[in-house]
Amino acid sequence: MSAAPESTVECTHCQTANPTTARYCMHCAERLPLPIGEFFAGRYTIRNYIGAQGIARRYHVTDTAPSIDRGSRAPTVPLTLVELRSNRGWSPEAEDYYLTQFMNEAAQLSFLQELPAVPILHQGLTERGNRRFFVLAGVPQITLQATLEKRQRPFPPDVVIDWGIRLCDLLARLHAQTPPVLLTNLRPGNIGVIGPTVRIFDLDITRHVRTDGLPAIPKDDGFTAPEQLAGLVEPRSALYSLAAIMANLLTNQPPPAASPDSNALNRINVRVPEWLSHLIAINMSAAPYDRYARAEDMAADLRRQHVTDAIPCRACGAENPRTEIYCQECARALLISMQECEVCTQEMPINARFCPNCGIKVS
Repeated sequence: MSAAPESTVECTHCQTANPTTARYCMHCAERLPLPIGEFFAGRYTIRNYIGAQGIARRYHVTDTAPSIDRGSRAPTVPLTLVELRSNRGWSPEAEDYYLTQFMNEAAQLSFLQELPAVPILHQGLTERGNRRFFVLAGVPQITLQATLEKRQRPFPPDVVIDWGIRLCDLLARLHAQTPPVLLTNLRPGNIGVIGPTVRIFDLDITRHVRTDGLPAIPKDDGFTAPEQLAGLVEPRSALYSLAAIMANLLTNQPPPAASPDSNALNRINVRVPEWLSHLIAINMSAAPYDRYARAEDMAADLRRQHVTDAIPCRACGAENPRTEIYCQECARALLISMQECEVCTQEMPINARFCPNCGIKVS
């Protein structure tokens, strides 16, 4: 049974009450949320308004369209409709930028559908009545943070390892793109749990775009990499955040400060294997080049349940410490070049502290 329609709609920008027939705020011109109970786009009933963040609004909706699979009505479990915000005061350039970001999120969700850590795209990017939206199924209803607070005790290591692998697989797919897609707000409050798996709520693409034109300011809450707090972000920044999340789940305590001792987690919770405590400490290193180079490397060690300390050179086969950038025998780069120097635009190893072509300091 759908909720009764409200008599007014409150603007999420200035909190002015508007008639339910209005589509833009009569005070600030912000596009208003869809009213509760409205039948939208010929198939969705708005059950409740979740809220707005960045350039997107989110609603719980019920799909009334017939199910092709069962030949019956779709289930009444709320889906999540994600709508692009719009304001008549935005410039055409801003509108184009926000639309591009919104389209990017929908496209990325479609590209990542086979990964269990991503919500199901129930309906792709759609435009109805000058509103653009997409619909997600399987969006978590409770965050990892809330689940941990309710448990009041750590999660078992094997569970945290499995969740870490799933999130590493997601990061690997995002980082393999050109340019890499970066998750800049990876933390327990933005990840949910559904049954035996973890699932993100969104990809941050729409959530952390500020409509006031100012840059988003990262939070120093223990889950943010030191370089990100300084305004620099790269793929290894997400590995720091993921390691901090795993530390939090394994101890039921805030993550340790950057560059923790290798046995820091094992001392708090004796059930944490030494190799896992060491792996997390490596990826919480203050210096990005001391962490794993790629998310797939971290996933591989989580699957094998050990820490890789040496890697073979692809050119001569010599074993080198994992943190080395160039082979100690033949001087070839040990890693596939994954980034471009901002100064000379030449390719360089992702772990390099200085560009080998122009000498500019990178990390």
